[in-house]
Amino acid sequence: MSFEDVSHLASEQAGFFTTAQAGRLSVERLKLHRETRRGVLRSPRRGVYVFASSPYTPDEQLRAAWLSLDPSRTVAERLRTPTAIVICTTSAAGHYGIGDFQTHQHEFYTARRKQSRAEDIRLRIRDLPTDEVDIVQGLPLTTPTRIVVDLLTEGEELGHISTLIADALKKGCPSTGPVSPTRRLTSRRTTA
Repeated sequence: MSFEDVSHLASEQAGFFTTAQAGRLSVERLKLHRETRRGVLRSPRRGVYVFASSPYTPDEQLRAAWLSLDPSRTVAERLRTPTAIVICTTSAAGHYGIGDFQTHQHEFYTARRKQSRAEDIRLRIRDLPTDEVDIVQGLPLTTPTRIVVDLLTEGEELGHISTLIADALKKGCPSTGPVSPTRRLTSRRTTA
C-alpha cells in the first residue's frame, strides 16, 4: 500500500481521510505530518486530513467531526449502517441549508454510547429508524421532519422553526412524513 492508495480513498470521501484509515493502508503518521508541512495536506481536526487540492467547503468542519467519531472505518463502511452516528438538529439543518441557527457545536445522535473530548461535539444516544435518516453529500442527516420534531421537543423558538420549515419547503428537502414526537430521547453531553 502507498500514499497513492490514501489519495484514492480520499477521492471517494470528498477529499478527506483519517489517520486510522491511512494506517490501515500502511501509511505512517510521520508521512502524514511531512505531507502536511509540504502543503499537500491540511488537517481541519486532529486525526482528520484533507488534500490541499480539495476546495474548501462550508461543511468541512462538520465532515471532519463526523469522521473523527469512527476514524478507522471508511465512509462507505459507515454508510452501510447510516444510523450509527447521525448528524442531527441544528447541525443537520445547517447542512441542508435550512433555518437560521447559530451553532457552536456539531450535534450527533449515536446508536450506542460514545464519548468525545472535543468541546465542539455534542453526542446524544438515540437509535433512529432508517426512514428518519437521509444521506446528503455522503453524510447521514436526520430528515427535516425529524429535525422539526426534535427542535420542538428541545423548546427551540417557534420563529426559528417556522423559518426552517419554510426553507425546507422552498428547497424541496426530502421528508418522511409524520414522526412520533413521543419517542424517547436520551440526551447525554459527553464532553470529557
